[in-house]
Amino acid sequence: MTIRLLFSVAAAALAFAISVGAEEPKATGWNVRVEVQMVSVPMAKGLALVPAMLEAQTAESAFADLDKMIVDNAARLLAWPVVWIRDRERGLSEAIEEVRYPTEFNPPQEPTLFAGGLKPDPRPWGPDIPTAFETRNIGPTLEVQPAVKSGGKLIELSIVPQMVRFVKFHEFSTPKSPLGIGGTMQQPEFLTMKATTTFTVRSGQRTLGGVFVVPEPAPHFELFIVRATAFPHHDSELSPPSP
Repeated sequence: MTIRLLFSVAAAALAFAISVGAEEPKATGWNVRVEVQMVSVPMAKGLALVPAMLEAQTAESAFADLDKMIVDNAARLLAWPVVWIRDRERGLSEAIEEVRYPTEFNPPQEPTLFAGGLKPDPRPWGPDIPTAFETRNIGPTLEVQPAVKSGGKLIELSIVPQMVRFVKFHEFSTPKSPLGIGGTMQQPEFLTMKATTTFTVRSGQRTLGGVFVVPEPAPHFELFIVRATAFPHHDSELSPPSP
């Protein structure tokens, strides 16, 4: 019994010594998480928040105030695209809805015979017939390519956050017939907010990446809040276990 106990204690001590002496696996690369909060803020609140977000001394406090506004429904979170990506590779996140609409039409044609057998009227009339269509994607998209620097402390971002929104249909009048009958044709209107830029951020730190003033339904700010975080990865984490 005593011999077995001594053997168990010696084995445990040897295993502990090996684990302590073993080197930690070295990082062989970086994974990066990039996220963009797209937030709608009332004009009065935004006029105070935006300047504070642009100053290093007050930025974190301003972002905390914005978080509280979202929780209290004083600001609205429109979208929050997130991309996980390897260092120096390109990534894309999108949550889109397709809007299909006509772009080309056949104009009204001249009638060959007017109603009742009367002399044909040379003026064209009738509906415009759609002959070609386009599709527009609406919703948030995030394109990004990160480059980790300074041992993971800094990240250079080439980033394109974008929000496309359908606004309304604009109505056009079509030519009237000889009987005074006319029609309408509708075309969609879209609002696009997009920032294409390259800048360097500290890992884990939020940055104001875009500011847009939107006039409808009431004047307000829409903000793009960017955060990128670097995580080291090790080859051992991706290797299959030994048999």
